[in-house]
Amino acid sequence: VSSGKTITRRIAVAAPNCTVPHIGNILAGWRYDISGLSPAMRTDYDQHLTDCAHCRRRQHVARTIDVLLISVSSLSILAFLLAAAVLHRIEADTEACIDARKRLFHVRRAAVNLAAAVNGHAVSQGTATQELKDAITEFLTISPRDLRALGDRPTITTDDQMKIHSMSFVLSIAQQVASEIQAQARFYGEAGDLLE
Repeated sequence: VSSGKTITRRIAVAAPNCTVPHIGNILAGWRYDISGLSPAMRTDYDQHLTDCAHCRRRQHVARTIDVLLISVSSLSILAFLLAAAVLHRIEADTEACIDARKRLFHVRRAAVNLAAAVNGHAVSQGTATQELKDAITEFLTISPRDLRALGDRPTITTDDQMKIHSMSFVLSIAQQVASEIQAQARFYGEAGDLLE
């Protein structure tokens, strides 16, 4: 003790009912783990653990704590892997939703462009035919089958599935009409070229 301060040292002490307290103290300091000792050094400690019920119980408690710690850390790793898998699934679902919104936006944009081109063609009395041809071509590139497949994804809600399937049905009808208009334009365009 110096300058009025007391220094205490914590020493693992075997309980008084240990048969050989000196060996019990050594084992308590090692948490009753003698697996790292050479076989020659282990014999006295193994004999003590065989003879002393108190140290044997303490060794059993220490091993139970070790097994519980290993189990908890293993379960933590498993929980981490499960969380990573869930996050990966959520990320995939998010990407699918973003892709669905992009495709639906493309369908809407093509339909609006087609409507604007038809309106411009009607207003200009046939002078805006190239814009109409471009809008019809863009509109025909959209696949109703892909749109229906988009609606069949498990991440799409039932209401949205019905809307997407209805839209794909209307899209296929509109594309048939647009194809007929395009075929007629080609026919009349070729006939007009022949007449000139």
